[in-house]
Amino acid sequence: MQLAAEVKDFNPEEYMDKKTARRMEKFCQYAVAAAGEAIKDAALDMEKEDPYMVGCAIGSGVGSLQAMEREYTRLKDRGPSKVSPMLVPLMITNMAAGNVSI
Repeated sequence: MQLAAEVKDFNPEEYMDKKTARRMEKFCQYAVAAAGEAIKDAALDMEKEDPYMVGCAIGSGVGSLQAMEREYTRLKDRGPSKVSPMLVPLMITNMAAGNVSI
């Protein structure tokens, strides 16, 4: 099987602290890393910007399918009480924009 646009050797700790990275699904980590690189490439100094005039728009067709698959397996194997209460916040599409905004 071939996978197009695979991200290899990605280390989220190059872009955020370990605790923050642990709380995000991979698609959010990618978004935060890409936004940081875009800000750097644009030579944008956020300290000099009006925070009320800065926005974030990210397009995504789906959030974390990995979270959905992981929790589905947990549901099937161990029952509904074992499904993470964080499933929806981890997988919703707009979490990438939310994490970048934060």
